[in-house]
Amino acid sequence: MKNQKNNKIQHLFGMLNNSLYIALVTLFLGGMMTSCDGNPLDKITSLFGDDSTEVVDDEDEPEVDIPETPITKPETPVATPEPAATLIESIGIDSKDFTLPAGQTKQLKANVQPAVNDDEVTWKSSDVRVATVDEKTGVVKAVKEGSANIIAQATGSQQSASVMVTVTPKPVANPNYGTVNLGYGVYTGDLKNGQPHGHGTIVYSTSHKVVNSADYYAVRGDKYEGDFRDGRISGGMGYFYHNGDVIAINP
Repeated sequence: MKNQKNNKIQHLFGMLNNSLYIALVTLFLGGMMTSCDGNPLDKITSLFGDDSTEVVDDEDEPEVDIPETPITKPETPVATPEPAATLIESIGIDSKDFTLPAGQTKQLKANVQPAVNDDEVTWKSSDVRVATVDEKTGVVKAVKEGSANIIAQATGSQQSASVMVTVTPKPVANPNYGTVNLGYGVYTGDLKNGQPHGHGTIVYSTSHKVVNSADYYAVRGDKYEGDFRDGRISGGMGYFYHNGDVIAINP
């Protein structure tokens, strides 16, 4: 019972306190409204402060000019124009069709108009089994018996020229035929024991009497063709070529 009384008393004091608080607030507000010339809320705001935060509309914000940074495009390298190709008008080869023994070589040259460098001419063979040709230099090499076309063509041109090479069998060494230096001239023809013997020709390199039985003197470049015995002109009719004339000599 005692506890119930205490609770009632505490409840009564709580109600009195609340009523007293409300009464005091009412009197205070009434006094404020009476003494305030303007809006009483402004007075209250001045006493207790304003915690509100001003909201700025984005549309009211001043625009800020941001300078544009120019976009620089990478420079495109300027291509160097290639020199115009030389227009080839004609091309030829400095040789007619020729014969070449197997194993031997021959140098060919191209005649191009207008002139170009040698490395702008390409050489080729129609049959490398018969003859080959160096594609840069034009040197032909005979391989075996047969025929082949050797073709020259200028780079970047449709103009071309060709010659035919006929390859003959490789000559067989003959100990009874050859060349001998006689001192006053060079002999080419039949040999015996390494000396002129048979039919042959002498091309003179210095002044020399042709035969002892006649007063014919050869000079440099003259030629004698006839029969020889044991290294000397002998027997049969011979022919002496001198200053454009041909003289028959019977030793």
